[in-house]
Amino acid sequence: MKNFSKILYRLLLLASLFTACGKADEKPPDAPAAEEADYIYVSKEISAPAGSYSNSFQTDGGYLYYSMYSALYRIPLDGEISFDNRQLVSTVSGDALLTGYTLDDGGDIYLLVQNISYGTDYSAVYRGGTLIRQTETGDKIYELALPDIHTPANSSRCLAAGKEGQVFLLAEDGIHVFDAEGNFLTRISTDGCKPQDQGGNENLLTGEAGRIYYLVCNDYSSPSAIYEITGSGTPQLTRRDEILNDIDDLRFTFFSSSGGLLCGREDGSLYEYSESDTVWHQVLRWQDSSLSMDVSEVTRLTPDTLLVYYTSYE
Repeated sequence: MKNFSKILYRLLLLASLFTACGKADEKPPDAPAAEEADYIYVSKEISAPAGSYSNSFQTDGGYLYYSMYSALYRIPLDGEISFDNRQLVSTVSGDALLTGYTLDDGGDIYLLVQNISYGTDYSAVYRGGTLIRQTETGDKIYELALPDIHTPANSSRCLAAGKEGQVFLLAEDGIHVFDAEGNFLTRISTDGCKPQDQGGNENLLTGEAGRIYYLVCNDYSSPSAIYEITGSGTPQLTRRDEILNDIDDLRFTFFSSSGGLLCGREDGSLYEYSESDTVWHQVLRWQDSSLSMDVSEVTRLTPDTLLVYYTSYE
């Protein structure tokens, strides 16, 4: 019998022990030219139920949401975070799969449910589906059949909520935009922007003040271009090269955050992007908290608290 690698998952809650404790003695290699401070966080490991997690942790300030298999769960944030307190938000059955979800500022939840099949190389292929908007309490606002929607391969974040109830759905043929009632508004073309190689991926990320970004990677780790979705009446992609200009690492990873895009860099630090001064500010150095820099997901719960998700193999 063949031996298969065992996948291990670790969730850590990082709380800042103290902040702005003085400037760093040395400037991290290739760090942006900006005033920076050391941030030291203490970690607490959270026991999670057995199972496979996608990199899909999100928060609305009141709950921590995550998807597992074909279900969406949430955990209240008004006390100690415990998976024993998880609540089932939504589930799908049959050959369908929950391939994406997102939250808006009003507490509504958007779900993308798709049928799944497998290609000749056994990779998953998502064809057609249903876009659902529901309230925090589960009342359905709309359910929209999208038989022609095909989401890109190798992409984990395909939904983002905008202002005034708009939702953006990343598909193979572009970014589809729907209004608060589920009416189709427009399709933003991604022609000429998409990844150029087979190992590439594309994702929608959210940042400061509700900004939505379209991220393109031409390999599995390093972004090659980032665009912001701008314009309320006629949304379009605006290339934001200045976000990447200060990053010359060979390896870096972006994460969504309401306080600003987060970026893990080769120098062992986590940075947050400020749109107001267009600078990457250092949040923490992983070694200061005795943690590995090889994180799979980072979610900011409060200004001083981060949820960190690790995937490892044995």
